[in-house]
Amino acid sequence: MDVYHNSNDTEVTKELHIQGHVLTLYAFYEDEFGWFLSVQNEKGVMTNWIDCFSTADEAINTGLKAINEEGVDEFMAYDDFGYLYDDDGN
Repeated sequence: MDVYHNSNDTEVTKELHIQGHVLTLYAFYEDEFGWFLSVQNEKGVMTNWIDCFSTADEAINTGLKAINEEGVDEFMAYDDFGYLYDDDGN
């Protein structure tokens, strides 16, 4: 189930349950730049975009497109963060 949370006018959160994992997409607004995008996996590791977006929807949709095109595993596998996973990779 996908869940949108509009915290306020400067943050939108979408929780995505996909292939047994939970990814959370965050769009947050900064006055000088526009909307930023981050995708956080269930271990707390975040992927951050360096580009800004003109709307929260554009940011969230970019994250969803990346997850769809690159696959969930790209957002779950972090060699530098192996200490977050147990011996089975979970």
